Amino acid sequence: MATKKSVFLSDRTAEWIKDATNKSEFDQSVKWSESINATFDQFRFLLQSSMPDLSMEEWTIILNVYAGSYFPAHGIPARIALDMMDHVGKIDIDNLASDYADLIRKVYAMSQLEQISILYFVQIFWGNKWTGEWCDIVSKIKSKF
Repeated sequence: MATKKSVFLSDRTAEWIKDATNKSEFDQSVKWSESINATFDQFRFLLQSSMPDLSMEEWTIILNVYAGSYFPAHGIPARIALDMMDHVGKIDIDNLASDYADLIRKVYAMSQLEQISILYFVQIFWGNKWTGEWCDIVSKIKSKF
């Protein structure tokens, strides 16, 4: 169900929408809702198609790294591997358990879009109350993308 909201767009966002819809500042026929929704749909598609394939154990480790974190806006660039090192208070990957170090290496090799997909997954997880089996929860979250 659609919801009407009143929002303020930054100049940069408004300019992007105008440019992406081939409208000028003086053309009042910009369909703002349609343009914003289309942009968001494209963004969701990018996140969904870039979601890395992680095991349940890997998801658990990453979720624990960000437990209690608040994401008002995702930092760019994403730095999940560094956040994982900070979480355990280590600066040398050789001093970590092999499974944890392997996950850090895996995340470090991921693209920014893959890492941002992970961060949105984390935000959805911690922003809601979940019940049920862990694999079902992961599937429910992924279905939101």
